[in-house]
Amino acid sequence: MNQPLDYKLLTYIGYGLKKDHHYSHADAQKVLTEIFREKYELSTLRKEFSILKQNDLIGFSTHYNRPYPILTSYGKLAIKTVLPFKKYGLWDKKWRLVLFDVPEKDHALRVKLTQYLEFLGFGQMKNSAYLSPHPLLNIIARFATNLGIRQHLVLMTIEKLLDEEKIVAETWKLTDINRKYEHFLVGAMKNRILNYWPLLAKKLEMEFAAVYKIDPQLPEEFLPTDFLGYDAYKKFKEISNSY
Repeated sequence: MNQPLDYKLLTYIGYGLKKDHHYSHADAQKVLTEIFREKYELSTLRKEFSILKQNDLIGFSTHYNRPYPILTSYGKLAIKTVLPFKKYGLWDKKWRLVLFDVPEKDHALRVKLTQYLEFLGFGQMKNSAYLSPHPLLNIIARFATNLGIRQHLVLMTIEKLLDEEKIVAETWKLTDINRKYEHFLVGAMKNRILNYWPLLAKKLEMEFAAVYKIDPQLPEEFLPTDFLGYDAYKKFKEISNSY
């Protein structure tokens, strides 16, 4: 996953200057090219550096009376990798179904609803039917109420879902998600660039977070036998604790 330049530059400033406490745009250009295989013009780096200062994402400290940039608290927060909270506990063997028929005049609200359902890990069974094994109906009800479309939703808890395995396989693209986890793990196994490992580590963290965001966290009995989600999460934690 490609990172924006401001994120890369903040990571370099936060973790790449700890030894010599010296910054130059030429050095930043060289390191970013080495790590990300993408060369930025010096004028682009100067402009981005200026924007970071204006937005209070970097400040300055001194080393032997020579100033060098450091991250502010806002800058540290900007590059902090935060995973969405998805701890649902043991599955209670029930399914939650959301049916809706939002009028065309409220199309924008319908889009917001479907985006929120997908954010929570609901899978789309049909055009206006979303499924989840997790107890999230109250959250959906509140969200729809705040949008003013609660009357257009039917929320159901299902004790028995016929053809469970078939429906799960068709509703969630677990093969695609697993392939993304595999890609992350392969990248994480490559040799570390010792001087600037945190930059590569941040890149890997962002890649994992993007996959984790779309992982519906399905009950274990519905996961493929070779599903790599747990291994990928362990590797993510290892990387996060490595610098």
